[in-house]
Amino acid sequence: MELANNISVNADAVNEALHDDDPCIRVMAVKFLERMSMSAVLPLIDALKDEDSDVRWAAAAALGTIGDASASEALVEALHDEDPEVRQQVTETLGILGDARAVEPLIEASREAEPLVRYAAIIALGKIGHTGAVGLLSDALCDDDWEVRKRAAWALGKIGDQKAVVPLIVALRDGHPVVRKRAAEALGSIGDARAIDPLENAKRDSDLSVREVALIALSKLQHYLVNGI
Repeated sequence: MELANNISVNADAVNEALHDDDPCIRVMAVKFLERMSMSAVLPLIDALKDEDSDVRWAAAAALGTIGDASASEALVEALHDEDPEVRQQVTETLGILGDARAVEPLIEASREAEPLVRYAAIIALGKIGHTGAVGLLSDALCDDDWEVRKRAAWALGKIGDQKAVVPLIVALRDGHPVVRKRAAEALGSIGDARAIDPLENAKRDSDLSVREVALIALSKLQHYLVNGI
């Protein structure tokens, strides 16, 4: 079957390719649907249930490119996919779509054993920006995995809720410099006066990058407090 010729003819050819015995053909059909944009959402949702994990991964990625939030419910279901790479892509796509209905499922995904899925779920929660994730992300600042702590600090900065200020101040004393740097950035973004003294202390951090970021964050915070913007 020559996919390039058949798919260009009509929608029936695309549907035929999506059900081809060859998973490579099905992946190519998904990529074609990605270029079709909005009209491709329903076939791509169906492709999330394909028997081949490469097809499911490609469908999740394509839905992120299209950016239609009507796919959120199907993507939430796909968070239970047996393949961790598919689950990772699904979480990334949910973050792109920004649908608040995905917050609770993503919180659950952030607790799973597979590190790449946890990382992606935390980033997705930050992109969605819903305050309902602040408690989970604050707790994640104490996780054993510094990559989790780093992403949690970033996500809290994106959400910008003042309930995160105290946990982020504590994170300025984290054992890993990247976590301290992300915590300083987040505090500069939130704009709470409680962070001034801790950021002043962070300007004397043993790590140069932390000192630099703390200085920038402090300047940003002071500007915010003076100008209210």
